[in-house]
Amino acid sequence: MPSVASLSVDGRSFDVLERKKLFQPGNTIEVLLVEGRGLRDGAVCDVAFHAPADETGLANVPVRLAEWDHPNTRRVLKFIAGRFIREDDPPRVLERYLSFISAWQAPSRIIANFPEGLIVEVDTPDGDDVRDGYVVSMQGLLNASPVFLCSHSGRCRFWLPEMHPAHIYLDIGGNLVRTVLSAPQEVPATGARLQSSADDPLFLDALDRLGMGASPSFAELAGGLCRKTAELVSGDDVHRVRGCVRLPNDGIAFFVDLPGPVLSDPQFEIRAFGNEGHADIAVTACETESLGDGATRTQFIIEATDLILNGCYHLSWNHSGERYSAWVRETEATERSAENLAREFYPVTFVDQGLFTRVLHPIAAAPVVPAIASLVHKAEFGESIEPQVEILVFAQRDIEALHRTMIGLSLTLGNVTCEITICCFDRSLVAPLTEHARSWATLFGISLRLACFGSGVSEALAAQYSFGRQLPRVLCRAGTVPRQSGWLSSALVRARKGRTGLLLGWSASQDVNEAETVEQLFEKFHPLQMEGIDHFALGAALVTTRLDAAIAEAIKVFTLEAYILALALRADGQGEVVFSTEMGFGNCGSEDQHDRFEEIVDLYGLQKLYESVSSSKHKLIRMRRRAGA
Repeated sequence: MPSVASLSVDGRSFDVLERKKLFQPGNTIEVLLVEGRGLRDGAVCDVAFHAPADETGLANVPVRLAEWDHPNTRRVLKFIAGRFIREDDPPRVLERYLSFISAWQAPSRIIANFPEGLIVEVDTPDGDDVRDGYVVSMQGLLNASPVFLCSHSGRCRFWLPEMHPAHIYLDIGGNLVRTVLSAPQEVPATGARLQSSADDPLFLDALDRLGMGASPSFAELAGGLCRKTAELVSGDDVHRVRGCVRLPNDGIAFFVDLPGPVLSDPQFEIRAFGNEGHADIAVTACETESLGDGATRTQFIIEATDLILNGCYHLSWNHSGERYSAWVRETEATERSAENLAREFYPVTFVDQGLFTRVLHPIAAAPVVPAIASLVHKAEFGESIEPQVEILVFAQRDIEALHRTMIGLSLTLGNVTCEITICCFDRSLVAPLTEHARSWATLFGISLRLACFGSGVSEALAAQYSFGRQLPRVLCRAGTVPRQSGWLSSALVRARKGRTGLLLGWSASQDVNEAETVEQLFEKFHPLQMEGIDHFALGAALVTTRLDAAIAEAIKVFTLEAYILALALRADGQGEVVFSTEMGFGNCGSEDQHDRFEEIVDLYGLQKLYESVSSSKHKLIRMRRRAGA
């Protein structure tokens, strides 16, 4: 093969800086890197060369810019990419050449920026793939070797490792396409700008294959793309991943709902984003009926351990001969949706009772943030007064039971000025209760307020709601009535005499007179041996301003009874709890019922709180004895 000895144009010679032969079977070429002026498209170049037999020759060759579709152009560009690196300015000659021969300029954008590289999105014709690329940056011209991620709706996404370009030239479908990118520093490393593709699992699969799971910024991106739930439709069947929640032991509980009775092992597999290792899992299933159409479905609770906790997880399973998969993002235990998961999958505990203590109770009892009792309706009836005490009556659907309580209160309040608030939790009751409250306020001459709380507000949270005043507060249920005339004035006197923050009374249906302390009460009536929270048979409670009525830091409970008992456990031992006959309201009957799930959560939570308080007391006693010794 002849080799070039020298080059000149119009008598001006060019210095050969570097020469390189690029070998390829049947197509070996020599590349010269030269420096000089006047070498332009169309100029005649005098080329002196050496033949293999030591012969010399001279040829006049017209200079032409290399066309992109020439088979050697790509080979030469890859060779010279990065050869001329300048710190102060990109290689403008090479950029001008690429810009001149490019077919068009495509809209493009950097959609995520990481220390490891960039994710770039380019508008491309559907079906065209990205074969290669060249980056123009402050470091020179670099062969980009983009990693294709996915394409959708005329947009192609790819990964550029460890590069921060100003322009990129891409070989798309055989055409050289120029892109202009936004400045990298203006693009956050987050999935916020990628939400439009959150329903496209191909993108997450592609990011997962990059093997960047150890990068916290990549895990954050994946978490921004994942949804907390996933729904896969196959014909008439709907597969639902209802969510996943981290447990106190750092395991993850996954909640899955599959169609029909599942007669074969679904072979669940779970792994974290960017990691190949699968978690150790324990699967519990329970066949249920759909609330909507009564169709048979199977609920699964999957406990996963030895899982890298990066917040984004891949779940796969078999069903009817097909393999399904989904990405889901971790749901915080403090979110309301996590509590709803525990409630929805409670039937699975009928198969494995240990699931309640391991999984459902830690989720259901996690404090919701923010814990706010929101009102959806409030109305006031009767004369405006300056009350000495607030009375909160908790009502459900039994209006007759509420009516009996209003009669009992109106006949026994005596000279104490009170404002009575009816607390309800069902918007459909607002209209009938408004009509009755207006009538009762007029008939009994009382100041009455109706407060309807929003969806998800528990009785315990409503009991802590402030209506704008710091007053002693009486808490009772519809269907309970005072048994003594002047009971409230006597209770207030009793509370003022000592450091009393809470007065408790019992209904006539339960004999608990032998219990003189809250601790004795729990020893006598073990919560976990009860069928329901109403077995405590509370009559009413008076909470004075001396006692901090917030219990969210210690325990999350749902029912009114559990809230009062939790207050009692916290205040007991400090001289702040008194069992009082004045608060011993009688129970005249009510058809209202507790939510069974909330009862079980409350009973277990109260037992754990009791054990914690009791243990703390015993430790304090031992410390005092050692100090005295």
